[in-house]
Amino acid sequence: QEKYDAPIILARVGQKLVELNKEVGEDASRGPAELTFITTKERDGHKTYERGATMLFLRAVNRVLGKKIGKLKLEYAIGDALFFSPRSGRRWRITSAGMKNSSRSGWRRGRRSSSSAGTG
Repeated sequence: QEKYDAPIILARVGQKLVELNKEVGEDASRGPAELTFITTKERDGHKTYERGATMLFLRAVNRVLGKKIGKLKLEYAIGDALFFSPRSGRRWRITSAGMKNSSRSGWRRGRRSSSSAGTG
């Protein structure tokens, strides 16, 4: 890792991308394949990092809101930002109580209105 200027996130064995927790062997017909490491600065590494962060986010939302939220839909991406919405059509708002103690009671379901947008 110290030879790289960004975190190593994947490996490439020959032409195949492999996770770092996988064992790589020798292909009997071809012999040993070339092993290279992929960092988060490279396209494949950055995409892998994004997928992992997205899964972590979805897991956190599910843990906080449980089955109340249902499934989330990835609506669109702008730059490095991803925008999700619940498939149920419900809208969620984080209240100040939720920000202070990160408890389920700090999340409220409701309709967004101009008087409540940005408050809480």
